[in-house]
Amino acid sequence: MRRRRPEPSTVRVVRLAVPLAAIFAALGLVSCSTAASAARASGKSATPSYAPHVQRFVPTRPQVVADRAAPALRHDAEFVPVSVLATRFGLRFAWTDPDHRRFVLQNRAQRLEFEVDSRECEICGLRVFLGDGVRLEGGVPGLSRTDMDLLVIPILRPGYGGPRLHSVHTIVLDAGHGGRDTGTVNTHLHLMEKTLTLDTVMRIKRLLLAAGYRVVLTRTSDRYVGLAERPEVAERCHADLFISIHFNSVVGGAGAVTGVETFTMTPQGQLSTNQAVDQYVNVFNPGNANNYWNTVLGASLHRAVLGELRTPDRGLKRGRLAVLRLAQCPAALIESGYLSNDTEARRLAQPEYRERIAHAIVAGIKAYAADIEAVRRR
Repeated sequence: MRRRRPEPSTVRVVRLAVPLAAIFAALGLVSCSTAASAARASGKSATPSYAPHVQRFVPTRPQVVADRAAPALRHDAEFVPVSVLATRFGLRFAWTDPDHRRFVLQNRAQRLEFEVDSRECEICGLRVFLGDGVRLEGGVPGLSRTDMDLLVIPILRPGYGGPRLHSVHTIVLDAGHGGRDTGTVNTHLHLMEKTLTLDTVMRIKRLLLAAGYRVVLTRTSDRYVGLAERPEVAERCHADLFISIHFNSVVGGAGAVTGVETFTMTPQGQLSTNQAVDQYVNVFNPGNANNYWNTVLGASLHRAVLGELRTPDRGLKRGRLAVLRLAQCPAALIESGYLSNDTEARRLAQPEYRERIAHAIVAGIKAYAADIEAVRRR
């Protein structure tokens, strides 16, 4: 994806009808009993109601940009004080710098790190990119309602406020590229992305079949499959899950970059991680119907792959990629390494390393399936 110049915009922060005393009280230590009471009192679903308008388009695949994404400024974003999150989940607030720019929310088991005006944060050990930068209003930091409900909470407490889904049974695996579309090519090592993705998908399939899942592939050989056709495969077989496998690249002399990044569909009304301008930002797409569980899936996969490969965390990100935009079931796209980096490419060329990637992805799928079942049992 090419970087575009950001358009000038303004910010309008919506003030919530929350007493200041309650806000500042919540910035201190909050007892678990208080958090539990607040959680019981909040019975609303985290899934927003959007107009069901669908417009099909095929964006180009995003290229990696700087690690630190510029803040997205939305004049219509509704921001919620982080004290609401602290109260609900028993988190303690603390500034971590004298300028009151960085802060944490934490309890004994979880830690969230944020910075005012930044989209980049850390949630439970994962590098995550928000759709909107953190805002400071009256000395109290806030997150956009969309980020809180559809990104932070699904990672912090999978299933909390989310809709119930069917158990995971049918999984569609998408080997990126194929045929005339080679994907990234490492000319030094004679490696093509389309070959490695298909091999990795076959390994994942074997493991999933052994675990009792039904597995459908978008391609089983070196053939070209259109972007729109891939999620259509999931629709035809009534898939419960769609996962697209890729390997990454950086253009412009940034060959030292390594690591893993995972994409899920960008929520309606927000910019994708690597974009400053998007004419389709307010369009509702099929992939937006599963915003909540897309995040849970993406976080589960990202955590599992990072844990297995012990590689740099490039982030859990959002993108209006065609396969995510058109998917009618929870979906994620994984970039499990950089073919543009010769050192990492040599590892990716090893069958044993791709087997580790496959095991990690299957572990992430199982963790996601367990979250689905936990909600179904409630």
